[in-house]
Amino acid sequence: MRNWKYILISFLVSFQASETYAQYGLGPLLNLEPEDSLYISTDSIALANFDYVPDFTATEVRNRLNSISGDIQLTFNTHVFSFIDYLTVRNREYARMILQRQSLYIPTFEKYLALNKMPDELKYLTIVESGLNPKALSRSGALGLWQFIPSTGKWMGLRIDSHFDERMNVEKSTEAACKYLKSLYNSFGDWQLALAAYNCGPGVVGRVVKKYGKKDFWKLYNYLPAETRSYVPQFIAVTYLMNFHKEHNLYPEYYEYPMAYDTVSVSQYVNIDILCKHMGICSEDIFSLNPEIKRNYIPNSESKYVLRYPIDKSDFFRQNRHWLLDSISESVSEIVELNKRLTTPVINTVIGKRTYHKVSRGQTLNMVAATYRVSVSQIKSWNHLKGHKLKAGQRLVIWKQTPKIKAHETTRYPVPKKKFYEVRQGDTLWSISKKFNNVTVAQLKKLNNLGDGGLKIGQKLIIQN
Repeated sequence: MRNWKYILISFLVSFQASETYAQYGLGPLLNLEPEDSLYISTDSIALANFDYVPDFTATEVRNRLNSISGDIQLTFNTHVFSFIDYLTVRNREYARMILQRQSLYIPTFEKYLALNKMPDELKYLTIVESGLNPKALSRSGALGLWQFIPSTGKWMGLRIDSHFDERMNVEKSTEAACKYLKSLYNSFGDWQLALAAYNCGPGVVGRVVKKYGKKDFWKLYNYLPAETRSYVPQFIAVTYLMNFHKEHNLYPEYYEYPMAYDTVSVSQYVNIDILCKHMGICSEDIFSLNPEIKRNYIPNSESKYVLRYPIDKSDFFRQNRHWLLDSISESVSEIVELNKRLTTPVINTVIGKRTYHKVSRGQTLNMVAATYRVSVSQIKSWNHLKGHKLKAGQRLVIWKQTPKIKAHETTRYPVPKKKFYEVRQGDTLWSISKKFNNVTVAQLKKLNNLGDGGLKIGQKLIIQN
């Protein structure tokens, strides 16, 4: 029979510790000494799922850490022990989630670390950084599995603009992280200091090393930022977990595996919604395979973009490649281009009036052409444009035209004109739908590729397609 009074006390202590961990990272909370007699008993901890939690000693943990062969020193001390206790006892659900996701990304990390001849155990660093979430975003603007801030990401060659953010691309961000970590190791000559510099920046670590004349993380421990002091112990604890989770009766309910995919290189405008419709796939699959895409389309570009799509559609894509690539570029203003191909030129005299268009964020030449019912080539000619790229705020000359139609011409297809609404303070999808009688909340979500997140003030929503 359990001592319920003791269980209640243990639960309150565990809850308080969990709250502190959540606020300050994993955090060394236990006042422990790495002595052979140290013993952690989990018999009294009431866990929600009542899984069996094996007892363990500091000696066992130390010996297990020492048995891991690698190039990074896996120091054992009270700080490391506290994090191991957190992962294996206090937050077993988090540990299970990590074990569940490992097959999604760890093989890619192993591949690039091997190619760059770097320590294999660095594959666990993203668990500390992002919890193996390619879309993890910190308050400081760090994004992706490897949590690059924009400046570092661009410095490492990652594309970050209004259409793409390669910090969320698994392979490219991993390659960039390898280059960055290698440069940090070359600067400090010690992997623990390189990890510390990855967390708080090489400038901070460099100044501490210079001031105190030591090149040892633990000797500089008290002089580093609080978050960085926890960073290396967390990495060691996570490395321990991934090697010895079975000894702690930790297993995932199931394993997640990456979706098998094929690729196609595209340089023209691609409407992802239309692509998914024609191929019979969910847009979530495309965005899962291409997490760096920030919008529901791929813009025109002089350089090709390698688009990943589910491999079970490979045969269909190959058999219908030309038709698909034509159709997916025919959205918003595609009907204008379709008119150009299906009919002879219908404008033989132009009576025009010059106007100006200010490019909004995310607009393409196709979109502008559709708005004014002119062709992309005309806009390029009027504005002396060589490529297809536009910049937010750019001013374009547009000639509004009045065409004279020849009597024998085929009737042209009508061009749908999109209607937009700019989100104001206090707006919700429901309140916006009430302002426009012909649109529902479900339609707003579909037209704008919205999930369950909130709206942002100034955000432009498509009301009518």
